[in-house]
Amino acid sequence: MDNFLPALVRDCLAVAHVKISRCRNRAPETVLFPVIWITDRCNLRCAMCSQWRTSHNEREMSAEQWKRFIDELADMRVRVLTITGGEPLLRDDLTEIIRYAKGRGIPAHLCTNGTLIDDRRAGLLAASGLDSVSISIDSSDPRVHNAIRGADCHSRAVDAVRSLRAASPRIRIGINCVISSRNVSGIECMVAFAEELGADQIKFDSIHTNLMHGKSLREETGKYSFCESDMPRVRQEMERLRSAIAKSRLLSNSRYFLERMAAGPGANGRHLPCYAGYVSCTVDAFGRVSCCDHMTGEKSLKNETFASIWRSPYFKSMRDGKAMPGMLLGFDPRGTQYTLFRPVHCRAMEAAIPRTRFLLRKGQPWKNMNFIE
Repeated sequence: MDNFLPALVRDCLAVAHVKISRCRNRAPETVLFPVIWITDRCNLRCAMCSQWRTSHNEREMSAEQWKRFIDELADMRVRVLTITGGEPLLRDDLTEIIRYAKGRGIPAHLCTNGTLIDDRRAGLLAASGLDSVSISIDSSDPRVHNAIRGADCHSRAVDAVRSLRAASPRIRIGINCVISSRNVSGIECMVAFAEELGADQIKFDSIHTNLMHGKSLREETGKYSFCESDMPRVRQEMERLRSAIAKSRLLSNSRYFLERMAAGPGANGRHLPCYAGYVSCTVDAFGRVSCCDHMTGEKSLKNETFASIWRSPYFKSMRDGKAMPGMLLGFDPRGTQYTLFRPVHCRAMEAAIPRTRFLLRKGQPWKNMNFIE
């Protein structure tokens, strides 16, 4: 707790700078939460994702190219660098890149399905200086998880949590759980399950589309979306989940996020300013820079520096005029199913929502919330 107030003040000042920059319609001098898709390759066949179905002829960014990007980030007061994919552990140079980021003073967070983490890999990740990791587990029931992830992988994901905890008590471990019609029943059981595994947090996300998922939600995963008749059940499950989270020691989603998930289509919610391109940015496996994981950029780090892209008229045009409704449920084009969106569960939105009460109740400085997105 000795560092709590200085950390809170520092982060509040950083967010204030971002908000002032947004009001003045200019690029901030900092990017708090950059996210990199370090590879498009994946070893699973998740129902909610089309990335494994997509083949690319482009060459992924090399370790040296990622290091040049990290060098630029080091001068921009980054709070945490999130590394995701695809499955990041399919890259042999992953720990090299993490170690380089840490050497430049940048905290590193890894998003992984966990299936490639054994005791040896856990040791290498710990030695690299990795600060936190999120592992995807969609159910405490192996049958449900495996059906969603398209492989017999539940035990490997669970073992990954245990291996990381044994390798380094220092690494903060989170569980990512995607809520769909397949696993929503009894979803509150995941809170106790994460506690039993020794996790530090559990993040519930809703089935959604973004840069990773492409068109898969519409074309492939209708059975995982929610119909109008499902909504009474969803509301009951979200109420149970909110109650379980309130009683838990784990860091987790805001109450508002879960309320929006339960509210149903057409519910009135807060209209929140979007801070994509101000507080965060994304870079795909091929170096294309974008404001948000719902967009694909046109300018690449292979051809330009990040600073030139960040401050360019092109990137300014991506920032301009962005606002997203504070609603979580929307119609798919057929009008018969609901797809869940993420209004306040991305870092660009978190900047618009006061969370001090939540953070003080949990007794953690804001910097420890960085791996919740």
